[in-house]
Amino acid sequence: MPTVEDLLKQARFFLTQSGSTTPSLDARLIVQDAMALDHAAVIAEPERAASASEVSRIDYLLKRRCDGEPLSRLFGVREFYGVDFKVTPAVLDPRPDTEHLAHAALNSGRGLPEGNYTYLDLGTGSGAVAIIIALQQPGVRVVAIDVSAAALVVARENAVAHGVDDRIAFMQSDWFSKVEGKFNVIVSNPPYIPTGDIADLARDVKDYDPVLALDGGTDGLACYRRIAAEAAQHLFANGVVIVEIGSGQADAVSAIFKRHGFRINYAYADLAGLTRGIAFDMLDQPDN
Repeated sequence: MPTVEDLLKQARFFLTQSGSTTPSLDARLIVQDAMALDHAAVIAEPERAASASEVSRIDYLLKRRCDGEPLSRLFGVREFYGVDFKVTPAVLDPRPDTEHLAHAALNSGRGLPEGNYTYLDLGTGSGAVAIIIALQQPGVRVVAIDVSAAALVVARENAVAHGVDDRIAFMQSDWFSKVEGKFNVIVSNPPYIPTGDIADLARDVKDYDPVLALDGGTDGLACYRRIAAEAAQHLFANGVVIVEIGSGQADAVSAIFKRHGFRINYAYADLAGLTRGIAFDMLDQPDN
């Protein structure tokens, strides 16, 4: 039977041929998963022989990865903000860029009284941002909504797995349609890909993320219009709305919020220096 070393070499070859940009990492994670090994064991036991069932499992995972399926979809898990989250075809695969959104949301609540501090996560998907907020700020309350019932099932499972399901209220809602009350922070990573651009996305996005979580309408800005139009009535005085945006959308999204009485509080950039999120507050603060 082939050894760990044999299988790693073979997997790296096929992954390289398929266009993977991380063939060595992909190969190691696939072999580790199929053979129930950790990283140290893969290094320490290169001559370990694989069983027939392990080889079959590697072949199965390798074919899927060579077809462009992300590793998170292969294993059903994505690490986000240092925490593992279950992912299924019903939810957007949470990506490192969105960690900046979670960080901005957490910073907005730091140093403030926690007892009555509330967050609203619009379009929660896997629940990653809402759950990170609840984990990092134990005294706050979070409402997390999504239009997809299937996504909410996954989000609730993740909340239970991380022990914060008692502090997050999950609700099926088309944006604000069923939301009541006001919040200190409204946070959202809405769909922002123009409909016509979805077909040109990378395979690991267009073929595996739900279209509902990608499609931002003809110009990619439809969801920002919905959020900006209704956010003020659900925001406490001195509250903020923080949204992730697509590359090049900063000016257009800012103009949309400005038309509804908001101003830029601050913006944040990704590692490439591109603006990927904006926090807005209101020019005329409403009463609490």
